[in-house]
Amino acid sequence: MKTPAEVYKKSTLKYKGTPDKIDYPDKFIERKVNKIGYIVFNQQKFFLTSTLKGWTVGLEPKSADEFDVYFANLNLGSINIETSAFAPYPIATQ
Repeated sequence: MKTPAEVYKKSTLKYKGTPDKIDYPDKFIERKVNKIGYIVFNQQKFFLTSTLKGWTVGLEPKSADEFDVYFANLNLGSINIETSAFAPYPIATQ
């Protein structure tokens, strides 16, 4: 039954801020998310999320028509060239 002030310890980790650029593996295709949340790939627009506006995402080829979409090491979902659709991965609920 201690107060937060009694158990608080200053972190030894230094906050480095957000990176200027995210590096993806060489096999990834990089695309910048525009101000309203779209990327353009294969002459098609795919809506991801406006939250990532200005950031670069990485597209990892899975097949000729399907690519997984990553933000840093977070897999957001996949885009399908044939259907022109982005399918986000479902969020686990309990």
